[in-house]
Amino acid sequence: MVNADMATSPRRDNAKPGSGRPERRTRVGSRPGVGLTPNAAAGKTGGEAVNPTSKRVAITGRAIALVCVLMLVVLFYAPTLRIYLDEKHQIAVLEQEIRDKNSEISKLEGELARWDDPNYVRTQARSRLGWVLPGETGFRVVDENGNVLAGGAEIGDGSEDESQLVGGSWIARMWGSLETADKPTVKIKR
Repeated sequence: MVNADMATSPRRDNAKPGSGRPERRTRVGSRPGVGLTPNAAAGKTGGEAVNPTSKRVAITGRAIALVCVLMLVVLFYAPTLRIYLDEKHQIAVLEQEIRDKNSEISKLEGELARWDDPNYVRTQARSRLGWVLPGETGFRVVDENGNVLAGGAEIGDGSEDESQLVGGSWIARMWGSLETADKPTVKIKR
């Protein structure tokens, strides 16, 4: 059963308690400016026109606070970002140095492996130290003053171009070598 007092009560659910008056409700179409033209909403009569493309940008306190916070974030992170990028560049440089050193190490390891070959050791002993095998006769080339010419000395004929000796048959190259040996010119590299 429904209480008879509640059915006849003028109080609604949205009324403020103790006021005795119902709360004021607005309808959707009853707000000022809703459904009106821009001139009527601005309170202007027919003589004045409003340009719909010129909108005024309102800068609120929240927008200013947001811009300030973003500027502070940029100020605090800019040095950190610069340090990060500098360190990243330094790491890249060091990695390149590591790659260069590793290639140099592999080249030196290859040279070290060549020293395990007895023929290579024999060749180096002959060229660097002037050693000869038993039964061989060693000789040294001296200049006109009696000074020993080092391994960097070149004996060549100034009149002939040595590039001509490269081409041709083997007999022509051998004959050219004999002619060059007959007329030596000494060039000393110091």
